[in-house]
Formats: sequence, C-alpha cells, structure tokens
Amino acid sequence: MGDPSERSDSWLGPLLRWIGQQPGPVYLELSCREHPDPARGRRGPTVVRASECLAALPASAYLELVAAGVAGVTVRLDGCESPAEVDGRIAEANRLLAACGRTDRVVTVGADPGTSRRAVHDPHALPVGRRSLLLLRGASVAGPVAERAGSERERMLGALRRLTTGLAPASAEARSTGRAADLADLEAPSAVLSVVGCSGCGVCVRACPTDALRLHKSRGSADLAVEHLSLRQMPAACVDCGECLRLCPEQAITTRGRHSWAELLAGMPQFLVARDARACTRCGGALVAVDDDDSLCQVCAYRWRHPFESMIPAAARVSLAASAGSVAVPAHDAVGRLATAAADAPGVLGVSVSDRVGTV
Repeated sequence: MGDPSERSDSWLGPLLRWIGQQPGPVYLELSCREHPDPARGRRGPTVVRASECLAALPASAYLELVAAGVAGVTVRLDGCESPAEVDGRIAEANRLLAACGRTDRVVTVGADPGTSRRAVHDPHALPVGRRSLLLLRGASVAGPVAERAGSERERMLGALRRLTTGLAPASAEARSTGRAADLADLEAPSAVLSVVGCSGCGVCVRACPTDALRLHKSRGSADLAVEHLSLRQMPAACVDCGECLRLCPEQAITTRGRHSWAELLAGMPQFLVARDARACTRCGGALVAVDDDDSLCQVCAYRWRHPFESMIPAAARVSLAASAGSVAVPAHDAVGRLATAAADAPGVLGVSVSDRVGTV
C-alpha cells in the first residue's frame, strides 16, 4: 500500500495558521468544493469550503485540526461525490482520537436543516478580526504561507505526538490506565517484516520508496576479511507498499502483520538481520556463505555460471510476463530481453533496469 494523499491537502496550511491566530475557540464546518450551497445552514461555526473534494483529505488532517486547538469539526457530506471515502477517513481519525484519550470527535452531517445564510470562506482568504490583528503585532496577514513539511505519515505522527503530550494531570492518569494500550492495539499501515536467507545484496534497501530499510556493513579490526551485516527497518517510515518483498532476489522477506501506532510513535528501529559475512573474492562485496567452500557472492557466482545472462527476481518476472503478454520469463533471461521488456512497459519494475540488473 502506498502513501496516499501526498500534498493533496496543501490548503490546510493556511487554515491551521489562521486557527493558531484566533484568540478564542474555533468551531469549523468543512464542505466539499462540489457543494452547491454551503452558505445555507445553522449559524455558529466558521464555514470553510475546501479547495478540493474532501475525499482527498487524509485522516491526519483531522488530527492536525484537533491538535491545533479546534473546539469542534463538522464535515458536511451532502454535495460530496465520494461520501463513503470521507466517512472512512473520519472514522479512522476518530479511532485515533479515542486511542489518544481525547473526547473530541469529528462529526459528519448530511443536509443541514438550518435555513440561515452564512458567510462561506476560502481557506486562503479567512477573516481576521480586530483583536487578532492586534495580536499579530504588525505581521502580514496576507503574506505567503509556508508549505507544510513532510509526508502524510510524518504529519500523522506529528499530530499524534501533539495530542499525547503536554497533558493535564487527569488526562495523564487516563493515559497510564489504558490509553497506551489502545494505541498499541491500533494497527498502522507499516509492515512487520521477517527475513530468512538474506544474502546482503541490498536490493530491498534500494527498492524501498520511503527509505524505511537500512543496510549497514562494517569490518572488525580483528579480522578485516569478515564483514558484519545489519539490516534494519524503520517502522515509522514504512508504508507497507510491498516493494521489498516483490523485488528480493532470494524471496527472503515475508510479512507478519502490521506495527501498531504506539510502535511508530516510539520510533525504534527493528533489526531484521545481524550476521557476519566474508568478502567475495571477485568483487569484494559481502558473502553470506551457505557452504564454507563458497568464495563468490550470489551475483558473482551466477555470472560465473551464466556469463551472458542476468538474474530477475521472481515477482519481477511475473510483472514482465504480464506486460509482455508472454507465459513466463526465465529466471536467467538475457539482459537484452529484460531491457526490451522494460522499455516496452516503463515503470514495471519501478526503477530503471540498471538499478536492478547488473550488466556483464
């Protein structure tokens, strides 16, 4: 699964800054860009019309609003083209709010029975009261707003940290009597990986789009011929996309469920592989030998046996076969055929051919 909604909620930045400038509590009512008439409804909340469909708004956005101090968030689903998607994101946000020990909830409504005519605000042109102007102390209200930094995952973790720190004593007591367990029970989109039979080739590290895998190699001072390999996963960066499983030439990686949000907030790495390896006599790379007589790493051994061919991971062979319309692609297919197939279907492997297959 990829990381959804990247940069889709950029209009939320000006809204969050505006909330931080308000002297009193803020009650928001959000409506879709497609809504025909959000001006009609109950008086009271500040009505903001999103710059796009609210289905593009990730669950982290609602947590950011609550963490910024919004006293209440209401989302109008009438007029939205994808209400089920919006409902799903809001349900996820409310589960996380409950796990954080918060009583705040994001509320959804259909057609608002109110008949009052209200001002509808653009998130880039929100009203500024006289008191807020005085509090700004000469700052430019209409000045440029810095884009919110980080990925959707980083924004989610940032909001969760704000929601679970700086608590009043009663809330701290509530956390110690059950809130941490709630967070530990909620699964995050981050795969728990298990590795058996790793050759230390580093393909999984290069394949990971979020840099969630790290391969560290070091040589000890006692024996320079022995190299120590350490493969680590950063659960907070993993988005469970499956690229490491798909492209591992040894098929050494499997999943065992998902990490919890509590584990992601802890930010601790998971050690997947820790072992010693000798140096390959041909290329000098790491050699995780199965047999004590082995002197070549996996890549060099294959090239020695097949000097005019290159290996293709099993999952990549399936993708190439599907794109080429063929029945199967041999594991030792020629480099030229792989390059031709990749050129005919760019992006099948997710990267250029040279990143996955070494030339002879």
